[in-house]
Amino acid sequence: MKQALRPTLAAAALVAALGVVGAGAVHAQTNSSSTQPVDKNKASYVVGMDLANNIPPIVKDEVDPRVVAQAFTTTIEGGKPTISDAEAKTIREAFVTQLRAKAQVEYGKVSAQNKQEGDAYLAKNRAQAGVKTTADGLQYQVISQGSGPRPTASDTVQINYTGSFVNGQAFDSSASHGSGPASISLSNVFPGFREGLMLMSTGSHYKFVIPSNLAYGAEPKNGFPPNATLIFDVTLVKIGK
Repeated sequence: MKQALRPTLAAAALVAALGVVGAGAVHAQTNSSSTQPVDKNKASYVVGMDLANNIPPIVKDEVDPRVVAQAFTTTIEGGKPTISDAEAKTIREAFVTQLRAKAQVEYGKVSAQNKQEGDAYLAKNRAQAGVKTTADGLQYQVISQGSGPRPTASDTVQINYTGSFVNGQAFDSSASHGSGPASISLSNVFPGFREGLMLMSTGSHYKFVIPSNLAYGAEPKNGFPPNATLIFDVTLVKIGK
C-alpha cells in the first residue's frame, strides 16, 4: 500500500507513541486507586516499544536500530548531535524520497499480483454452473430470485451483504455495521456494485464477482489494495430508506 511519509518521521512516530501512552495513563488513573509511581525503567521500556511499533515497516527495513538508539539518547539528553540541522534536513528529504520510490515499487508488485490473481479467479468462476457475465465483465450468480421491483441508479436500497477478496478474506459486511440490513445509495457505490444491484429484484439473493476495473481500480483512495477483484454475497431486502 502507498504510505504517506511525512518529512519528520521520528516526530510522527513520537506523537503516535505519546498518544498511546497518554491514553493508557488516563485509563490507568481512572481504573486504579494506586498512587505508587511507575517504575522508571519499565516506563522507559514501554515508551521505547511504542516508538518502535509506530515506525512503518518500510522505514524499519532501512534503518539501523543501534544508530537510532544512539541518536535518540543524544537528543533526549540534550547532547550535541553529530549531524548539523542543515545536513539533517538534506538527509531527511533524500531519505523520504528513497522511501517513496521503494513504496512505489512495492505498490506496483502488489498491484500486478492482485490483477493476476483476480483474472485467474474470474476465469475459473466464469466456468461455474449458473454464473453469468455482463458485457463489461461483471459476473453474477442467482442464489434465489425475488419477485419485487428492481432498483434504479438513483434509489437507496436495504441490503444484507458480505464483501471478500478472492483469497476468501472478508473485508466488510452489513452485520459489522449493526443489526438489520445496511442502507446503500446506488449513486454512492462503485460501478460494478451498482450494476449488480440493478440486476436484482427485491427479495433476491445474488453473488457477484466484480473485476477491479469495475470496483476500486488500480489506485484506490480508500485504503483498499490496488487492482483487487471483489466478491459480494448480497440479499436485496427492499428499495427505499
